[in-house]
Amino acid sequence: MPQAKAQTVIDGGATVTVPGTYPSPWNVNNGLVVGNSGTGELTIGNGGKVSSSGGQMYIGNNSGSTGTVTVDGAGSNLTNANYLYVGNNGAGELSISNGGQVTVVAVVS
Repeated sequence: MPQAKAQTVIDGGATVTVPGTYPSPWNVNNGLVVGNSGTGELTIGNGGKVSSSGGQMYIGNNSGSTGTVTVDGAGSNLTNANYLYVGNNGAGELSISNGGQVTVVAVVS
């Protein structure tokens, strides 16, 4: 039986910036969770690009969690080939400003 593939999780008070913490483009496999059981923040700016080719994206995934994603500035982009859940069971915030873009199949909130 195949093993489940791990998601990338930003949690425990972590803040990730792209570019910065990770170079742009930052390609994530098997989904992305920002705020799984604690607090997580992802900021994409200065033309940074984050993409996920598999799995769902969650912002504020579980009860008691808080996730914040900011996509700011022309050329800054968040892309997922699947659904984006904002506030799945926790508190989620997605901010898109100054020409930033988010491309997903659908946003569920």
